[in-house]
Amino acid sequence: MWPPPAGPARSASSRSRTRGATTGASASASPGRRRDRPAGLVRRRPAGPRLAQTLRAPPLPPLFWAGNLVIGRAYADELPPFGLTFWRWVIASAVLLPLVWRELAARRREILAHWPVTFACAACGLAGYPC
Repeated sequence: MWPPPAGPARSASSRSRTRGATTGASASASPGRRRDRPAGLVRRRPAGPRLAQTLRAPPLPPLFWAGNLVIGRAYADELPPFGLTFWRWVIASAVLLPLVWRELAARRREILAHWPVTFACAACGLAGYPC
């Protein structure tokens, strides 16, 4: 907390160091920090690109669902529901496969050991959400 709690009296030399009078070694140890502020009150830089990336991510799922709805209605007369679902999964797989290829290759034995469960989940996804 600032100001520091009352405690034993400090010498004049220690008081002058904390009020901005910096000397050689202490000035070069932390050039960006003001000496009249405790370490907990140092200004921090903004988060930058990570914050911007975090704020851009939440609107994406509703945008994808809306695009899915628009495309589904546009092609409803030309493609049967299972055909539309199949092509949706093909496109999604083509987009995601380059991002997860290494992980899939590293875990291929686990995936192949549980192929019936994976196949059942995929079939339920295709059948349960056709449009």
